[in-house]
Amino acid sequence: MVPSKYSNANVLSTLVKRDPASEEEFERAKEHGDVAYNEIQAAFSGCDSNAQEFAPEALNNGWTRKRDQNDPLEKVWADAFQDLIKPEGDKIPTKERVFNVRVNQDKPFTNKQGEQVDEFSPSARYYQYYVPVISAIVISEINSPFNQVRRRYVFADKPVPSSQYIAGHLVPPLNRWSDVTWTIWKEKAGDTANNLRYLAHDAIENEATDEIAAYIFAKARNSQDVPYPGLDFGMDSREGRALLGTPNGIGTARILIDRAKELGKRELRVRIFTSDTNGLCMLWDMVPPKSQRRGLGVAQLNRREFYAKFPSPLVKHATQEDFLRHKRQGDTAYDDVQRAYARNLSHARKPTVEDFPPESLANGWLRDDQDGVLPPDQVWETIFANLPGQSITLTAQQSSFITVAWEKPFTTRQGLQNPDFDSGALYSQFYIPSISAIIAANNHSPAQRVKDRFRRRQQPIPSSEEISNHYVPPLSRWSDVTWTIWRQKAGSNTTANRLRYIARDVITNEDTRALMEFIFRNYRGTDVVPFPGLEFGMDTDEGRALLGTPNGIGTARLLIDRAAQLGRRDPRVRIFTSRHDFS
Repeated sequence: MVPSKYSNANVLSTLVKRDPASEEEFERAKEHGDVAYNEIQAAFSGCDSNAQEFAPEALNNGWTRKRDQNDPLEKVWADAFQDLIKPEGDKIPTKERVFNVRVNQDKPFTNKQGEQVDEFSPSARYYQYYVPVISAIVISEINSPFNQVRRRYVFADKPVPSSQYIAGHLVPPLNRWSDVTWTIWKEKAGDTANNLRYLAHDAIENEATDEIAAYIFAKARNSQDVPYPGLDFGMDSREGRALLGTPNGIGTARILIDRAKELGKRELRVRIFTSDTNGLCMLWDMVPPKSQRRGLGVAQLNRREFYAKFPSPLVKHATQEDFLRHKRQGDTAYDDVQRAYARNLSHARKPTVEDFPPESLANGWLRDDQDGVLPPDQVWETIFANLPGQSITLTAQQSSFITVAWEKPFTTRQGLQNPDFDSGALYSQFYIPSISAIIAANNHSPAQRVKDRFRRRQQPIPSSEEISNHYVPPLSRWSDVTWTIWRQKAGSNTTANRLRYIARDVITNEDTRALMEFIFRNYRGTDVVPFPGLEFGMDTDEGRALLGTPNGIGTARLLIDRAAQLGRRDPRVRIFTSRHDFS
């Protein structure tokens, strides 16, 4: 519901006037999001959050239900859920299936110490729509008792009590948004409470959240008017983590942490958009494992649907200087490949792949195997069937989708236990030995995550050798992890050594995307170049420049490290767009 201080005519104008966050503020929000995300992962791993259960009667202590009735959803959310979920029959959120509940903390209460407290905060309130038929809660207004107490002391120019004192003495035991929301949700949803999936924030007023959203809108679209479907991010992105670190994101994290036992492990995505009647809107999707295949299930399908409507937002654009820089990096990589061929010797660090059995992935990594899975929309089936001069039949039955995520402590090369890990580091790929192909889907290396961690803390970044020896598992590079799993899935050295195709699905790396756009525009005058796209050999500047991108260097590393197994190869690269995805 639109807050009363806004009129429909000026919601957007108010939003546009909000200055975007600075880079420093964005990084600070991302740091908060990183902490929250790690706490979520710890909760999923079984760490007890000590969350308290409250009966609905607990809301009688200091709270009043100002409203508890059936009301229709706001149009912007009815339309959004219709697009995302496409509910039918008894799943359509009609008025009689939507519960509009408003609670205010507007009367004396008994605190955790059993003391009667007569001072309360009538402006503390939670106004929300509970919609069990679509597993959703739409949040209209949030003003927590905790924050209202702090404001009361600030306005009175008195020292603000500690958080522990406020929680124990100055607010009702049931006071946090996550606890109040879960208590009412259980009452309304009954046996389906654990299916909760969507948390929608309507007409966001929080200044910090507004500014982070404005920063992201400006970077991605150079505009503050970004209507639905807006922008969608996973927690493997900087934007997703920063939004999780906002005041409107932390509550979602708290729900997942406190209710991990009930909700189970979820993959988290967030969508932000603007509405000319409701201002800034934020939708959190807590995707359950059965419908989320490590970034390539329902959420990935929605991302493809999104790109079918809007071009991929390019945050940066390459220049001629960028092109030449990538070409120099590609020249170096290509020379290393040729030296490996000349020696018929792997330049990989020792030990080589024979010393990395699949069991090595138990050191710091969690692994998830799913057979019979391919990217949605039959994109790659079509591509392989229509490669010039070839016709390769690809079916889901041939493919295994495997994700390994750096989600637990590990033993370093020195044999020391290191408890620091980053669950954002993962490799998600499709392994298809029958056609000698690997389709890389979502890759974030532990080494890069370690560098990001030091950069956020404004600390000197360790050298590559120090990171390799002390901060990441021995088996951590994309080329080593990929070859280890590939060799296992291939079943024999003969099949493994036939590896021919490395495909990159839905490229998100900004540098790679910018260079591809630069080449597309030079050749075709547009950044939409469908398959078969453009093909280059390593005797061209374009081929060398693409080899020098973050998405090309991994392929070079694989050729260098596995020269003894793969033998001499003549690499070629094809780039194209598929429904506005870069591949």
